[in-house]
Amino acid sequence: MYHEQLKHKTGQLFKAQPKSYNRVYSIEGVIAMSIEKYLSKLESPVDEIARQLHGIIKNHFPEMEEALKWGAPTYSRGKNVCSIIAHKRHVNLQIFLGARIKDAQDLAGTGKDMRHLKFVSAEEIDETRVVKYLRQALEVQG
Repeated sequence: MYHEQLKHKTGQLFKAQPKSYNRVYSIEGVIAMSIEKYLSKLESPVDEIARQLHGIIKNHFPEMEEALKWGAPTYSRGKNVCSIIAHKRHVNLQIFLGARIKDAQDLAGTGKDMRHLKFVSAEEIDETRVVKYLRQALEVQG
């Protein structure tokens, strides 16, 4: 069976994909094969924000691996470090262990571990600040 039906604790049925299924669905149901393809599907102003964040990560952290996970560019070094999540009018730079860094109170979010920086324009991206948070996240990760 291609999909297996599972029952969530709320009683709703949903279909789960087998772990061996390695395609990642992204914008408008298109199968995304690269981060560049993902970025090319975004509209202004979120495309500029996402491209600038991608460039900062690639320039300052070339050792990080990049992949599309959960339909978004995700960067890792052994474990996931951050993701670029494009919304209709803004972009979040999600930091997976953001709650554990020393400046966590400056980040948005209330989850157990994840925090994020929210950008509504490329002009408000402070490269030094982004790099500082990502360095701290890498240190916490070990």
